[in-house]
Amino acid sequence: MALLLGGMIFNFLPWPSLVLFYSIPTLIFIYLFHTGKTSFNLSILLFIFLCFVSILTSKAENYFFQYERFAGFVVLLICLSPFVENSELVKFRLRLFEYFFIMFLIVTLLSFL
Repeated sequence: MALLLGGMIFNFLPWPSLVLFYSIPTLIFIYLFHTGKTSFNLSILLFIFLCFVSILTSKAENYFFQYERFAGFVVLLICLSPFVENSELVKFRLRLFEYFFIMFLIVTLLSFL
């Protein structure tokens, strides 16, 4: 259901919104990289590299949008996984977890009505 709704939203939105979807987290990543001590998890970096090599060597059709999906996957890894370790990013992840918890709590309570 979520994938269906996500597909409907992204098909409805104009093309520049997807540019913002990929550029804003990238700019945040660049800002965090220059603000403090930043370290990278090498095993996740190797995994990302192997995923990219797999995409390059596969002969998938263009309608699968493998490069766009890969870019979205990397953006999610940067924001939500321990791929990049920075004090500001750790605070961001904790706040994001709290907001998701509150959102899920509200949705669950509303589902009982």
